[in-house]
Amino acid sequence: MEDARKVPRGAPRFDAHWPVSIETRSGNRQGVTGNASPSGLFICLDPPLELGQIFAMTILGPKSREIKVKARVVWSVSGTKESEAQTVSGMGIMFTEISQEDRIFLRALGGTAD
Repeated sequence: MEDARKVPRGAPRFDAHWPVSIETRSGNRQGVTGNASPSGLFICLDPPLELGQIFAMTILGPKSREIKVKARVVWSVSGTKESEAQTVSGMGIMFTEISQEDRIFLRALGGTAD
């Protein structure tokens, strides 16, 4: 099976540090994005959700824009502090439902996401 972290996205990633609220069966969890594209995000979250899990999420983007999506976890990593190459816990997600308007908004942000 191919590592989903190495599969190129259809759109380029850009740095984005936005708060997110993730709805799970056991309640809401808060995280922050590390990067974004019109097709998905990296979310810093410890511990990450399970691979394949589908969930609803609200992203508080720039200009206080709330972006409501549904997404699926396509890869995850648990953080480690055992070496100088510290890894951040989190997960790569792919949007399964996002409005066309929000996808265009993300595409337009390009490298000006912060």
